[in-house]
Amino acid sequence: MCIRDSLRTETLLSSELMEQSSLKHPYVLTALKPTSIIGSTCCEFTCKQQPNLIINKGTLLEIFSFKEQKPELELEANMKFNPVAHMFSIRPPNHSVSLLFLISHKQNLFVVAYDPSRKEVKNIWTDTILTANKRLSDGHIFASVSKYQNDSGNEFIALFQYPFLKVVKLNYEGLRYEEELGYFGDFRVETFCCQTSDIETPFDIQFNSSQMGVALLYKANSSKRIALFEPQYANGKIEGLFQSSHPRELDSTTSLIYFTKDDGLLCFGEKEINFFRQNLKKTLAFTPRPNEIAIPCALLWLDDHTKFLVGDSLGYLHFVSFEFDPKTQATRLNKTELGCFTRPSSLTKLLTSESDDGTSYSIFLSSASGDSVILEILHEKNNTLKVNQLHSFLNVAPTPVLCVDT
Repeated sequence: MCIRDSLRTETLLSSELMEQSSLKHPYVLTALKPTSIIGSTCCEFTCKQQPNLIINKGTLLEIFSFKEQKPELELEANMKFNPVAHMFSIRPPNHSVSLLFLISHKQNLFVVAYDPSRKEVKNIWTDTILTANKRLSDGHIFASVSKYQNDSGNEFIALFQYPFLKVVKLNYEGLRYEEELGYFGDFRVETFCCQTSDIETPFDIQFNSSQMGVALLYKANSSKRIALFEPQYANGKIEGLFQSSHPRELDSTTSLIYFTKDDGLLCFGEKEINFFRQNLKKTLAFTPRPNEIAIPCALLWLDDHTKFLVGDSLGYLHFVSFEFDPKTQATRLNKTELGCFTRPSSLTKLLTSESDDGTSYSIFLSSASGDSVILEILHEKNNTLKVNQLHSFLNVAPTPVLCVDT
């Protein structure tokens, strides 16, 4: 299946426009719907027990529904929006229907929900990023964010806005949900900050999977470093963040990080994958492609935080398996190339199914520079990997908002 955005061409023959312009022939304006996909997420957004693939095209959010057996996509709703830089799903405790948390290029935060009665997306909360009860109008929002959910069901979001590392706690206590109306009520946030000094260019940020610590990968003095931050408590409540360790030097091509379930940290680079846990360091080195630079740019964990998909800047997709024994300190790291598709802007898991042959994953690979695709990856019980492309989304990037042909 190939989903193609329609083109709309209009010819403007306004006499006033002709008189004001020095050009003596008409303009032909071609308006294109955006086709570059910046990111995506999968959750139950429109109703219970209905998975949705939500696609971020910058100024347009598209919501697709699909059956649990097969990822046959059907467009259910869309929403024009301010240019969205980041998008991910959040879910109040004891509810199965999710909300969308959006961060715009203009440093605004939005939480949107689906309104079943009107069959449209509605905005239920908006604000600018807060730091120490002060609004910041300068600085930039870091190009990656991370989400964490503790045992109590509270969700936190970590992001970087120079020179602050920020953790935003989401408060759902004032929200209500009804099947006919969706979510409504009062949504609030709390913000905790830590000021940084030597961070020049941040690359990735991740929450610890078992505690509310934050790792920040950044560039400083022409080298890649990673710093760890932990929450600062007072009377059992979080009051801020502090840097808990000295920055660790990394390979200059490291661009993605991920916390494992054993509080270790995986660092993905062009030439190697490093695993750090306390004083332990293990490295999987591999030979890069000659005369080519393949920087990891998208990562997805598949199950149990031991299997990952990693897409690089050349469009190659890799399957990474990881095992660690805390008692013996034994570590296994393996990387298998699955093929060349397109440079991913994000990787999203749609479906997981078990069979006698093994485990099958349906993956949406979104791209801002090429055609986005849905892949079926079969991980057989003998560790053989098979990949099948199911669907494609045409991308005519770079897509201008308006083309003027004279």
